[in-house]
Amino acid sequence: MDNRIRAKSQKISRQNNEFKTEDNKRRAEAHKISRQNDEFKTEDNKRRAEAHKISRQNDEFKTEDNKRRAEALKISRQNDEFKTEDNKRRAEAHKISRQNDEFKTEENKKRAEALKIKREEEEYKEEERRRNALRMHNSRDKYKNNFDVMKLNYESKIKEGPTHICSCCGGLWIKKRIY
Repeated sequence: MDNRIRAKSQKISRQNNEFKTEDNKRRAEAHKISRQNDEFKTEDNKRRAEAHKISRQNDEFKTEDNKRRAEALKISRQNDEFKTEDNKRRAEAHKISRQNDEFKTEENKKRAEALKIKREEEEYKEEERRRNALRMHNSRDKYKNNFDVMKLNYESKIKEGPTHICSCCGGLWIKKRIY
């Protein structure tokens, strides 16, 4: 009976915002003090990890957790300093993991499988065809432009005529013809 009365009075007082704030501060301070003990910290981390592992088995919780993490990361990545550090950390981790041949093979398989699935979509096929056609056109255009530039250069040099004086005979020659 005494426990019920105490629980009811605590429930009523928890509805009071001021009491809630004070209670949270008191709990936070008690937790902070107990976290200073290494043994308690280790046990608490194990307990939290186990609880989190069990919670993540629930798909709904997992989805919410992923959304929460993504939102937190999105907010922290708005800070340029954090973004730079995060990119460095990711690049280094990826570089290290790519040195492992097994990881590299697995990653290539995953990428190939994802591409295979994507290529089954008609929209993606069209986009890929358009990209390939554009790439081929640009490649041809590059060589055509190089040829056009070379041809114009040749024609302008021909129009200039021989401009270099030979040191032996004193005649005018085209630069490539001087020996």
